[in-house]
Amino acid sequence: MTFTDQTHTSEIAPRLCLGCACFCHDLTYTAEGQILDSKGCKLAHQWQRSQASTPVGSEPEMDEAVRRISLARQLKFQIAFTGLQQLSLESQKLALSLAERLGAWVFSGDGQTRVDPWAMAFAQNGGWFASWTEIHQRSDGLIQWFAPLWKTHPRWLERFGPRAGKSSVMCIDQPDDDTSGSGLSNHQLISLDPGHAAWFLADLGMALNRGTTDGMDHRIRQLVEIFQKSKWLTWLRSEDPQGLLDPVGIAESITTLIKQANTGRRRMVMAEVPQGGLNPAGLKAVLSWRTGLAAPMWFSPEGPVYRPGEFSADDANLVVSFGDRPTLKTGQSFIWFNTGHSDQIPINVPSLTQISLARLGSGQGGTIVRADGVTLHVAPMLTDGSQKTAEELLSRILNSLELEAAQSKIPPEIRGAKS
Repeated sequence: MTFTDQTHTSEIAPRLCLGCACFCHDLTYTAEGQILDSKGCKLAHQWQRSQASTPVGSEPEMDEAVRRISLARQLKFQIAFTGLQQLSLESQKLALSLAERLGAWVFSGDGQTRVDPWAMAFAQNGGWFASWTEIHQRSDGLIQWFAPLWKTHPRWLERFGPRAGKSSVMCIDQPDDDTSGSGLSNHQLISLDPGHAAWFLADLGMALNRGTTDGMDHRIRQLVEIFQKSKWLTWLRSEDPQGLLDPVGIAESITTLIKQANTGRRRMVMAEVPQGGLNPAGLKAVLSWRTGLAAPMWFSPEGPVYRPGEFSADDANLVVSFGDRPTLKTGQSFIWFNTGHSDQIPINVPSLTQISLARLGSGQGGTIVRADGVTLHVAPMLTDGSQKTAEELLSRILNSLELEAAQSKIPPEIRGAKS
């Protein structure tokens, strides 16, 4: 495909949109990086036009980051890495190499969540998954568990929803949530207070086991009906809502329910559509490959260990944060690899070193892993080399630490003679 005007002809390059987790190829640019009108959703247009304002990092910023990380290592600081889900697979590998060298903790997200209830539930009960494309082609029923995708992922249902159409969708959502843009009818919407989720799931499991809904809440009858009608059912989740009284227990109840629902006549799978971060599935894959563990984990002197619930980013002396602006805590030092915009930069914070990096999909390309495990390549929009990439900076820091370690092994009298 070509873009033609009176002065030149240039190829149009379709680009992967990172506006949400749908990863549509709806963004178009000329080979020179000129933005053209795209056919994507509102989120796609917002993401596309936000790339131009990414700041350019400076050499003093990078020198300061190397100095502070080296000092933290010498002082044996507790170090935490957060926000790695904003990086490409290649950069995540380098970040974990750096974390291992520093004996650091690695957290998913912003480091505030101490325990991942779903990781614990999957370890207990296992999981049943499928690619989004397989769900689109085979699923004849979809249950959305506190996942209002019409707000956060407007193209997911359109691209990966059940092949039978919206008549096979049932959405469980909070009572005060606005469903006006969902496109779903009232009988496809179930209102549920997150605080009542435990007993609701218990009643649903009881009704499915007994095969009857006599005396049950009408919402239970609605869900049992979709279970009975579907031969290939999908349970879709996103971020856990606020107000769940027992998130680990809820996750275990849902995975148990899915396990029991898989029979000779029915197939049931789970799909996850993340809200935070561009590449959270990539981080899980890299951690599994590198350590065999999930976050939160610690590169201890004896080797990688899984330590859920024992430590958070708030407990660290130094926080190395990627992506969104970190929450600044009194007494902590921060190195912030900012892949956002200059107006995010806080002013007069002496404990913060801010480094501007090229954003994934803008000045940096790489590999990401979709939530269903499908690997995708992200091509950079800008290729003039003016923005420093995460790979460049992380490699520089690692090289500096290796050089420092090598020099420390040289006897002082020899170092003095060489200098």
